[in-house]
Amino acid sequence: MSKVEKEIVLMIDSTDPKATTQRVSTLDLLNGYSLRPAGNFQLHDVYFETASGSLARKRINLRLRKREDGWLITMKRSPGLLQWKRNERAELELAWSHESLDRILAELSANGITLSAYQHLDTTNPVETLKSIGLWILQDRETERHTKNVSSTPEAGADLAELASDCVTYHFQQRNVSLYELEVEAKGNGSNKVLSDLKIGLLNAFGSELIPWKWGKLVTGKMIERLLKAGTLEDLIENDLLTKRGIEEIQKALRNGSPTVIFRQ
Repeated sequence: MSKVEKEIVLMIDSTDPKATTQRVSTLDLLNGYSLRPAGNFQLHDVYFETASGSLARKRINLRLRKREDGWLITMKRSPGLLQWKRNERAELELAWSHESLDRILAELSANGITLSAYQHLDTTNPVETLKSIGLWILQDRETERHTKNVSSTPEAGADLAELASDCVTYHFQQRNVSLYELEVEAKGNGSNKVLSDLKIGLLNAFGSELIPWKWGKLVTGKMIERLLKAGTLEDLIENDLLTKRGIEEIQKALRNGSPTVIFRQ
């Protein structure tokens, strides 16, 4: 794996989550750190699984991500919920190509997961290529992301972290469901202390509008889909947006989930 990803997530749990994210966007100082606008992005993520569920058992995520500049293929490995550094994930992310897919398949094979050899790699439709080697779509979602770079002072050249305000829309068979969250990811020499300082600063600034969230977008989406199928969320979604009560229902369900199944992804 090429790098270790360190991040924290805060779920927006307010009656008007869009207004909360707009207030976050106006911040230029937070708990002693300088914040500078970095960019806005549209991300389309498609996650895959094998027919036997072997990726989940190995705590591996396999994702295709479409950005404005093309497709990326990403493999992430989680240390697991009960590990000391569960906010850290090993990650390999590559631009979509023959060589990249070969490398990902080699990494999977080294982890005991063997897939069919691909006969044709479609540079314009990587989703179909992955489906052709025996994978199926586990989750399809889109994220509207607004980012800020974090440094120790306005003049500091090195960024310590990135603060992202995300509007996440899950595409399920039954319907679309959206939510808002904040994600802070360490960059460069950014340490766990930087992440902790920023988390404290955000919680102090926004209070009960934010909930520390130890589950990633993939696991959160899986639980939303499970509760949708059970019919327990229908009254907790308004105009495709998960309400404050809906967020709290998801949190309760995730807390009650089995630690062998619910881990950060």
